[in-house]
Amino acid sequence: DYLEPPVVVQPPTVQPPTGPQDSDSDGIPDQVEGMTDSDGDGVPDYLDIDSDNDGLLDSYESAGDLTNPVDTDGDGWADYIDVDSDNDGLTDVQEAGGSDADGDGIVDGFNDADANGHDDSTAVNPLANPDSDGDGISDYLDLDSDNDGLPDVWETAGLAFDSNGDGIVDDLTDSNGDGLADNLLANVLIDIDGDGVANQLDLDSDGDGALDLLEAGGDDINGDGLVDAWTDSDGDGIVDAVDVDVTGGNDEDGDGIDDFADADFLFADDSDGDGIIDMFDPDFLGRGFVPFTVAGEAQVPGVELPDIDGDGVSDVLEPNDMVPQAALPGNELVHTGLAGRGCVASAVGSGAGIDPLLPVIGLLAAASVIYRRRRVH
Repeated sequence: DYLEPPVVVQPPTVQPPTGPQDSDSDGIPDQVEGMTDSDGDGVPDYLDIDSDNDGLLDSYESAGDLTNPVDTDGDGWADYIDVDSDNDGLTDVQEAGGSDADGDGIVDGFNDADANGHDDSTAVNPLANPDSDGDGISDYLDLDSDNDGLPDVWETAGLAFDSNGDGIVDDLTDSNGDGLADNLLANVLIDIDGDGVANQLDLDSDGDGALDLLEAGGDDINGDGLVDAWTDSDGDGIVDAVDVDVTGGNDEDGDGIDDFADADFLFADDSDGDGIIDMFDPDFLGRGFVPFTVAGEAQVPGVELPDIDGDGVSDVLEPNDMVPQAALPGNELVHTGLAGRGCVASAVGSGAGIDPLLPVIGLLAAASVIYRRRRVH
């Protein structure tokens, strides 16, 4: 008998729907997201409501731009598929308040029982997504999350990874395509003084009582630890330099911005769309970073932070650097009392190089001698 060969039926190629459909209702059209599975969780992006598994929903990270989702750091990866959206070396998970112990940019313990691409635990308890310095820019997009003029990458990975001081990791080579710079194997949050506040959020990272900005040699006229350009004395979200409540100028539209700097009245660039023209906006790119100044002048890129004792650790990260070791013969300086390493009481600005306990010790010694003489007589 003649037997016909079996007919092999090829399954149809699955294609995302065409047109303006949005299968996962994340606000990004299916045609934009496509069939790619960016985070490798088995759910294609057009069905995945968190396409990079960083715990932040695509609908939020797209910033409302449906056809051209925002790419904050301009690296070619839209924020909704970028695990380090500002290229500061810290993953979005870490900066948004999630757990990412291995620094891979994916929420630890990821589990997705309902197959929607979003971690089930995070769905119940969303990430805090803080704006620690209150400048209107979430930490995961903010290059200087505490506004002390020291970029986050300096306060975590170190100056070597951002030699030009622009707040972005210098070498962004990503040969494995995981969205992270190859030279940062697993950047972690550092809390050098153990006070529960990570360095990039701590205005006194080493807990010595001296503000990081001052220890870096920067200007801080009002002594608040923030770059002076960020000063907002009435807390209304508008810096004093253009705040009509401070300048006393005109404000025709009542938006709080003095008209001389108001984009509503001037034909001038407003790159970040905050209503303040670039000419008068200290952070005109909206990256949350204004470098500190030294004696009123902008810092020179590549200059090392002060290290008064010459031990290779900047004063910002080392408590109570009072006396340069190189200034003493044989480096025989012994730190005692309040000037000893690890003490949080600071004598910065008064009697530099003199341990404040020495006068007390001298008085006690003198009193002891007088007491003994009186007993002898």
